[in-house]
Amino acid sequence: MTVAGLTVKRVAISLINGMTEFLTKASFDGIFGLGNHNGAGSQWFKLAYARRVVQQNTFAIWLNRDRTATDLAGELSLGSINENRIGGYFV
Repeated sequence: MTVAGLTVKRVAISLINGMTEFLTKASFDGIFGLGNHNGAGSQWFKLAYARRVVQQNTFAIWLNRDRTATDLAGELSLGSINENRIGGYFV
């Protein structure tokens, strides 16, 4: 599976068949599964880090809350964090 030009081979994926009300009303069409889970699918990012496809065991998702914006709906950072998107303290 290739994401943003980063390829991880032999990855199983899982189907998501439900979302919270917040996500169904959002102006984006989905979030790539990156979190820890005990499902049947492999964790793409965990494999990417283990196989040294990304430098750091870090990822970040920034979602633009401005529904009228047409140029930037969000940002996915793999192996790093865009500190320009952080307001306040990062834990």
